[in-house]
Amino acid sequence: MNKKRFKSISSAVLSLSVLIHAVPALTASGEEMTNDQYVYQFLTEDLNLHHAAASGIMANIDQECGFVPTASCIDTNGLISYGLMQWNGPRFAQMKSFCASNGYAYDTLEGQLAYLEYELSGPYSSYYDYLLYSIPDTADGSYDAAYFWAERYEVCSSAYFERRALLARDWYYPAYIEYSPAASVYMGEDFYMSLTNSAAGKVLSVNNKLLTLEEVSPDSSSQTWRFIHQGNNAYEAVNSGSGLSLSTDGNDHLWYFHETGDGYMLRSSVTGDVLSYDENAGLQMQISGGSQRQIFTGEIKAPAKTPEKLNISYSDAPSVTSFTWSAAENADSYRIKIYSGTNPDGTPYAVYSGITKLSCNAGLPAGTYTAVLESSNECGFFLCEPVTFTIGQQTPADLGKSFFAKISCNGKLMYLTKAENSEVNYSAASYQEDQLWIFRQNENGSYCIYEYEEGKILSSDEKNAAVLSEETDHAEKPEWFIYGSDEKGYIISEPDNSSVISVAEYSKLNTRNFQNTNGQKFEISGYSFDTPVLTADAEGGVREPVKFSWNAADCANGYTLEVTDIEGSSVAAVKIRDNDTDADITLHEGEYKAVIKTESSVTGKKTVSQEEFFTVKNLPERPEAGISFCQEPGMIGIYWNECDGADRYSYEIRNAETGEAAVTKKNALNYSARLYLDAGEYIFTVTAENAEGTITSDEIAITMREGSDGEAELTMKSILAAMKQAEEETQN
Repeated sequence: MNKKRFKSISSAVLSLSVLIHAVPALTASGEEMTNDQYVYQFLTEDLNLHHAAASGIMANIDQECGFVPTASCIDTNGLISYGLMQWNGPRFAQMKSFCASNGYAYDTLEGQLAYLEYELSGPYSSYYDYLLYSIPDTADGSYDAAYFWAERYEVCSSAYFERRALLARDWYYPAYIEYSPAASVYMGEDFYMSLTNSAAGKVLSVNNKLLTLEEVSPDSSSQTWRFIHQGNNAYEAVNSGSGLSLSTDGNDHLWYFHETGDGYMLRSSVTGDVLSYDENAGLQMQISGGSQRQIFTGEIKAPAKTPEKLNISYSDAPSVTSFTWSAAENADSYRIKIYSGTNPDGTPYAVYSGITKLSCNAGLPAGTYTAVLESSNECGFFLCEPVTFTIGQQTPADLGKSFFAKISCNGKLMYLTKAENSEVNYSAASYQEDQLWIFRQNENGSYCIYEYEEGKILSSDEKNAAVLSEETDHAEKPEWFIYGSDEKGYIISEPDNSSVISVAEYSKLNTRNFQNTNGQKFEISGYSFDTPVLTADAEGGVREPVKFSWNAADCANGYTLEVTDIEGSSVAAVKIRDNDTDADITLHEGEYKAVIKTESSVTGKKTVSQEEFFTVKNLPERPEAGISFCQEPGMIGIYWNECDGADRYSYEIRNAETGEAAVTKKNALNYSARLYLDAGEYIFTVTAENAEGTITSDEIAITMREGSDGEAELTMKSILAAMKQAEEETQN
């Protein structure tokens, strides 16, 4: 039976009048206890019944058989009643059958009590629930339990109900109280311990200032208690995690330990009751009954040693302050609290918890601080002597009165970028208008930083995010001090030097304490307008467009591509917007030159690239090559189209790994061929030729494999198509 539910029981003072009653001193099989003690232990520990309910059943067993498992009689119907409960007729047969099926002897305490548990978990489960939920753990409760058991379970004559109820209340209830410890024990002067409730199998814990039973937690400080001896075996119990004292009603409690064979009971000095577990209502204060619900097993915990003196090194702010120390015995981790000023009281300026190394770094603005180092384990925190230190202030960098600049990080791969919804992002997009900033110096050496397009000012919001806002939204203009150099990088700090601009997750920017990380040191590069470099690709001849490309100019106001013949007469002029950096133009045979023109959207400066000279030849049409499957193992078919302007063709199949030619054919007369290839990877191309030159097809990849049937398998793929697809996926 796995039910472990108990009725919530109020504390009460009971006056017990003892009815002397003899109990047979029979020993249980293989146990150093009498039969009645064995039964009581089974009822309270195996069935989890409280003392009153167990006393009620004990009184009935006393009257039924005197705790003799072989006791029997024959009723008026000639049926045998047998055992502890005097099971009669069919129930006796069922008991014997159960014991035989489950490896018990039916004439033993073990077998009969196992059958009792079976009945209470099945056909008589409602009786079990009644004892758990409706019977209080009091002397009067034992009277009610005995009466109920006689009437409902034993179904004996009503003439016996009252006698059994009185026997439970006046004899068994007071007699078995002695199984709970009577005297408190001395546990030591000051110690740390965790307490596990024997019935629940869970640890006494504090969760959000509430006393609970929980599974063992990795953060076991909330499950460790410091017991401070107050004299006369009384202890104050303080939770190591919360610092709260164990108290059940708000009064100042001291606690006494009562030792049992299985652990300890904790008795309150205020109420005299013991701490107990109720599966429905949780932790309760109840009269001592000695049940497993009231017993706790204790595990002594070793506190961490106090750490040695804290060592601190620092330079002028903004900088990183380093804290180091030696290992403290029994410490699992360390915590540093940093207070403003010279007094370590009140709310700390910063707290660094869960440190597992013997060092810690902190970014602190200029000022005087006091640091406290604490070692920590499940017993709590143990602190060393406070250390006071003072950090000076660096001189801000003077970058000039007013200038345009871009702000980058990580080797100029990422830039501060204006984003939607007044946010500031950190992205690798090309440097254009949304990545241009205007710096204007103030009299105190700080800078106001504006984004270029709309002139909004860089500031931080209540969530410490870097944002853009109207200058009129602030009582005072948001200012930033800049520290550092071109060589070491710049720190962009708020006026009080409490935090600096930092790269945050999801490419967002925020302000946080300076930690000397790559995401907090920036490069500030003055704006310059570069002249684009133009290239022209005319290898396709007259039958394919000439491909023009150039590098983007920062903040360019579009581009104009101009193409002239070699004498300078205009052939084409194409305007390109949206910062595109390539264009295609179809041209006749001849010699040409081209330039790319643009102007700065920031300064209005115009610039022209150097002339790019190129020749467009009357080349043949580019061949389209292909391959086909053949029935014969190891054979493939190759083919291509007839190309306009071509005088002749050649083809080549080369090893894809080494580049060596496997098959070469010059002056091919037909537009197809069949050939054999060994297993391997190959590249196939076709070239069309005329007097002006040659043009080659896209490459075809061929894979020849030996199949399980010995025949070659064939696959093909356009390498150029694959490259284009990969490029498109990268752009998307």
